[in-house]
Amino acid sequence: MLGGKLVVNGSIVTPVIVQPGATLGGSGSVGATTVGGTLAPGNSPGTLTVNGNLVMGAGSLYLAEVQGALSDRVTVTGTASLAGTLRIVPLG
Repeated sequence: MLGGKLVVNGSIVTPVIVQPGATLGGSGSVGATTVGGTLAPGNSPGTLTVNGNLVMGAGSLYLAEVQGALSDRVTVTGTASLAGTLRIVPLG
């Protein structure tokens, strides 16, 4: 994915590569994922499942919305290699 935003509310079984300038979001599931851009799981808030490994690169951004006791999250069935920046966005 080279630009724009992909919102997955179903399932993509193949690996996903999120380049700088692009965003991956939604509350569905994806295959192994490498993020160089933005990972913004959920639908205010919600969960995105990565079936395989997740790699967050040094220049990546994890954008998580939080509303009370609820928050966006990513469930990873493989390993998670985390780098980059975490940005918390409080909702009403």
